[in-house]
Amino acid sequence: SDEPRQAYLLAYVVAAAFICIGDLNPIANLITNFFLVSYALVNFACFAASMSKAPGWRPSFKLYNPWLSLVGALACLAIMVLVEWITACVTVVVCAAIYAYLYYKQPEVNWGSAGQAWVYEHTLRMSQRLVRVKPHVKNYRPAYVVMCKSVREELGMVQFVSYLNRGGGVMMCGSVLVGAGAFDVALAERRRELLADNDRALRTGGVAAFQDVLVAPTLVSGVHACMQVSGLGGLRPNTVVLGFDENWARSTHGSWPDGTYVSLLRGAFALNHSVVVTRNIGRLFDEAATSSAQIGGRIDVYWLLDDGG
Repeated sequence: SDEPRQAYLLAYVVAAAFICIGDLNPIANLITNFFLVSYALVNFACFAASMSKAPGWRPSFKLYNPWLSLVGALACLAIMVLVEWITACVTVVVCAAIYAYLYYKQPEVNWGSAGQAWVYEHTLRMSQRLVRVKPHVKNYRPAYVVMCKSVREELGMVQFVSYLNRGGGVMMCGSVLVGAGAFDVALAERRRELLADNDRALRTGGVAAFQDVLVAPTLVSGVHACMQVSGLGGLRPNTVVLGFDENWARSTHGSWPDGTYVSLLRGAFALNHSVVVTRNIGRLFDEAATSSAQIGGRIDVYWLLDDGG
């Protein structure tokens, strides 16, 4: 059940310890500091919720002011030190230990904290500022959009791109669901399932990337749409990563319909994107995971540049 048994046990242990002391005077300062830190945290929570500009935070008290809440929190901390600085330190250590425990356990609950709202507000503000930043060659970062059938099936290629992305650029994974008919409930459910599976595969592979699934009537239109709409503002991809078409010589009978692969490349070049085509990357990662011996071989890197000729 959802009963907080560990919290009950902790409360029992603390109460039993204080009762066993048999005298309230030695623990009066500690109890006072516990009350003061509770008031300080409540005041700071009100201040943080106001600074995060969360639309759900609407205090009804007419004389409320966020800065007054901050002053109240600081006043509680100051009184804690004035009461007895040793018990104040003990109180801070206990609070830090509880926070560390919750951070380590990562309980599957969503408290809607002010920190989450602040992250959203701060990210939105920085993204708007990034739009006004003019690009410069010194600050160039490759931003990848990895086109894959699913992250789990092509995890090796996704992990390879994550290694290339150590410079801190944006990395996105795009999958396309081909649906010739209307966008019905069944197709939407398939999209949700693929989104969830891609998210689990990214976490399993330890890859930090965004991912999305597009529904399109054809594979080419879906990939082209993903190239155009991926990203936000200044966080748009400039490099497209594709797997190699092993049946390029007879693509009519291969996994790609006739002319599809070339159309994807032409579309990427038309959008002024760089293109990375990988081959046998998944096999390399599989061999590295199953063999302790050093893997040798040749890596061919082909650069296609427009020299103006």
